[in-house]
Amino acid sequence: MTIPRKKRDETSATLTQTLGLVLAMSGLVVLAASAAGPDWWQADGVLNSNPPNDYAPVNQGQLKNFVRAATSELDASIPGGAGDPLHGLVAGWGTPTPQTDDYAPVNLGQLKAVAKPVYDRLIAVGYTNQYPWTNPGNPPNDYAPANIGQV
Repeated sequence: MTIPRKKRDETSATLTQTLGLVLAMSGLVVLAASAAGPDWWQADGVLNSNPPNDYAPVNQGQLKNFVRAATSELDASIPGGAGDPLHGLVAGWGTPTPQTDDYAPVNLGQLKAVAKPVYDRLIAVGYTNQYPWTNPGNPPNDYAPANIGQV
């Protein structure tokens, strides 16, 4: 069976457009992946020299380090600093207990619980007006593993 020339030309044009779109989007992904984070990420030791892997699971120690650095940055950058709730949270991590396991994985519910005081402070000073995880059309799976990109 032979495909008529007109149908082949339409199919070829569609494939060419699709391929062009895929290549353009791939270029954007590469540019976005190479974008640098805020200066304080490097200054406060949030980043390291290892290649980034945003889909790698995040552990409790990494989350604590990030929130400690964010608290320091809020202290330096916003009126009134990070506030007592964040300082209390970070101070509580200073004394490990037998149950402390900084290598344990973090789930999305734990990530939200630790991020909430950060967002509470950002909301209080008017930098945002809601939590990023509030989306009524997308029910949460708080027991799903969190990854570094989500942090």
